[in-house]
Order: sequence, then C-alpha cells, then structure tokens
Amino acid sequence: MRFRLVLLALVIPLLSLAAGQEKAGGTPPRPAPAPATTASVPGVPARATPLGPNSWRFTDPEGKTWVYYRTPFGISRSAEQKPAAAGELPAGWKAVQAGDEIQFERPTPFGVTRWSRKKDQLTDVERRLWERDCPKDETKSAGEKAAAKE
Repeated sequence: MRFRLVLLALVIPLLSLAAGQEKAGGTPPRPAPAPATTASVPGVPARATPLGPNSWRFTDPEGKTWVYYRTPFGISRSAEQKPAAAGELPAGWKAVQAGDEIQFERPTPFGVTRWSRKKDQLTDVERRLWERDCPKDETKSAGEKAAAKE
C-alpha cells in the first residue's frame, strides 16, 4: 500500500510537469480559416459576389438573380426573393362581412387560416383588404348613401 502511495506521489508531479511543457513549447495555435473565396467553393460561379461567410449572389446571363448558400449537405441555390411593395396586398387573402365583424382568410402551407375582427379594430392591411373585397355599395360613405336614398 505504501509503495502505491509513494509511486503516486512521484508520478503526479512528473505528469503535471510534462503537461506544462507541452503547452509552453508545443505546436503553435492553428490560424483561423480564411474566408472562402468564390473561386475556391465548388458549385458557386466564379463571378458570384459574397453576401456573408456562407452565401453568395450571382446574376446569370438571362438576368435572373440567384443566391447560393452553403449548407451541411453542400451548396444550395434559390432564386432571389424581391420584397413586396409597400402598398401591395398579400395574394390569396379574402375578407367577408359577418354581422358587425369582418372574417379574413389566408392560405398557409398547413391549410387555410381564418380570423375575424370588429370593423373599428382592423389593422392597416386588414382595412385595405376589406376595402378591396367589400361590396361596392358598402364602400360608399354615409353621406353618399343618404344622397342615393333621396
């Protein structure tokens, strides 16, 4: 038993000394990898402009703009999405009046989503959508309705 304790007392300091020497005089730290240039990435056209460390933009000869992404499975390409215009209403949305509320519908990948709001609580987009979809006689103001009755 004493032999083991003496052996441990000698071995532990030697191991700590060896570990300290490896840190001090060991291999130099590895430099950070250089950002990948377009020419060095297979699957990305050479004239593509970098957007970030793992994405590039490229306009083909036909004028279509593509965005290339590096994924864990390789390079992926998708058409560049243009932002919707500020005054443009979402496609496929519908608005129908049900009593004093407006019922809205919009398509989603999981089916149609429905919700309703009172007329005085509509958001800006919902109000424009309602103005687009409501029957024409409901869009007239109260003054126009009164003039039409006379």
